[in-house]
Amino acid sequence: MIQYHDRIVLPRRFGSAAATLLVVLLHSASAAQPPASAAPYTVVSKEGRRPLATRTIAGQEMFALDDLARLFSVVVREDTAAGGLTVTAGTETIALSQGQSLASLNGRLISLPAAPVREGRTWYVPVDFVSRALAPALGGHLDLRKPSRMILAGDIRAPRVVGRMEPLGSLARLTFDIAPATPHTVVQEGTRLTVRFEADMLDAALPATTAPDLVVNVRPGDGPAAIAIDLGPRFASFRTTDTPADRGTSRLVVDIVAQTTEAQQPPPAIPPAAEGPPLIDLAPSGALRAIVIDAGHGGAEDGAKGPSGTLEKQVTLSVARRLKRRSKAAWDSA
Repeated sequence: MIQYHDRIVLPRRFGSAAATLLVVLLHSASAAQPPASAAPYTVVSKEGRRPLATRTIAGQEMFALDDLARLFSVVVREDTAAGGLTVTAGTETIALSQGQSLASLNGRLISLPAAPVREGRTWYVPVDFVSRALAPALGGHLDLRKPSRMILAGDIRAPRVVGRMEPLGSLARLTFDIAPATPHTVVQEGTRLTVRFEADMLDAALPATTAPDLVVNVRPGDGPAAIAIDLGPRFASFRTTDTPADRGTSRLVVDIVAQTTEAQQPPPAIPPAAEGPPLIDLAPSGALRAIVIDAGHGGAEDGAKGPSGTLEKQVTLSVARRLKRRSKAAWDSA
């Protein structure tokens, strides 16, 4: 037999029976390989954090029932005659059958994404068994968080906080969607903003920065229920907005405002007023001198009329006559 990487070439002297036997052997070897292990979940309770191993079987992530029994104080019993098993949690009983993607909780059928699988003496159930069957049996004291691969056990306040960041010209906007709505505060501590939640911990997905001159980093803060926003060199101020959202959630918006980059220019100086020509431009001695005064209005054009009946043409004529007398006096004395 000659082998080239993953291809197998049989010389002509091998018959079809030998080829068939080889295929069967290869298939058996593949089937004998153990199920792949996936990243574990973390079970969070008041007592601390404990890992919960997972196995990927036929493309489905699964937990070992023995591990669930150990972590959540449930009792697992196998019914060999019926080909199934029962899971007892307090006064509640869950019935499972091999080959059926169903669970029965006190007679109520619950759909599962896959049937239980038995490997040797160990039974495996799909991950969703925890939220769909085990949590109701335990009175709702389990919270499966698949995106963050966590299971909250007991009275743990761990809001899901999903953040995103948008550069908007002279500011960077950080938006945090919080489920469920949880009281929080935002304070500035030097070159950092800290968002503190009234919770035991956070189930947070934080954004990468897209405006490093305003926000250097968004990261877990000091303590299990805080988010730190490291401020950039152009930071000037911030403002926050809280709004309620759907289904008991809320939204926190933090705007990081940049410093003004343009220098303040002083207002332009008002140029001095140009000196106007003198009222009377006297010509040099011996030259012809003439001044023309036009009083305006007159005749049929009365102009405006004052409260006591004085006409505009009378006022302008009087002013023109006075101007004539003064001009003539200045002329004669020049």
